[in-house]
Amino acid sequence: MANAGTLRTPPLLLAPGRVETERLVLRLPTADDADTLAALANHREIARNLGLMPHPYTVDDARAFIGRAARIDPPGASFAVTLAAGRGGLIGVAGYGKRADNGLMDMGYWIGIPWWGRGYATEAARAVVAHAFEIGGLDVLPSGYHADNPASGHILTAKLGFEIVGREMQFSAGQGKAVDTVLVRLTRARWQASGAAA
Repeated sequence: MANAGTLRTPPLLLAPGRVETERLVLRLPTADDADTLAALANHREIARNLGLMPHPYTVDDARAFIGRAARIDPPGASFAVTLAAGRGGLIGVAGYGKRADNGLMDMGYWIGIPWWGRGYATEAARAVVAHAFEIGGLDVLPSGYHADNPASGHILTAKLGFEIVGREMQFSAGQGKAVDTVLVRLTRARWQASGAAA
């Protein structure tokens, strides 16, 4: 597995609605998050890299997301990604579950622009993977990234161990068109073999 040494930072605490890592707390989003969530998400640079996020992104969109997160069916979880105590508030979103557009299992994440380049996306995505396998009980976790977003591809494949399983054109609400999407997946067995589950 590529760069398996980067996988050896497991979450510190796993619970159904919460994951704590060294620098982050992933928790269920609340109504109090709506304004901050909308402000962070309302950037074309974020929406263009995601399949279902519209642009512009409004407070009403944030409230709708928070409502869906509260009703997500297991296995699945949507988290507000926040900095650990004393470091600040909401910086992004991460989670896994059945997609609203096609009903297939998927993992996704995004981090607000002010926090890019600090490794938070990798840390949050790693926490979601651990949650999906340990709490969600999944044996396989699918995800994907737009071919023109190699940074996300690097996180998924080089840092987390996802394997490329195909490509297809998928609609991106942020881009308003179908985009070339690389499909990836991670199995529980591969994740455990990497040492990430230790």
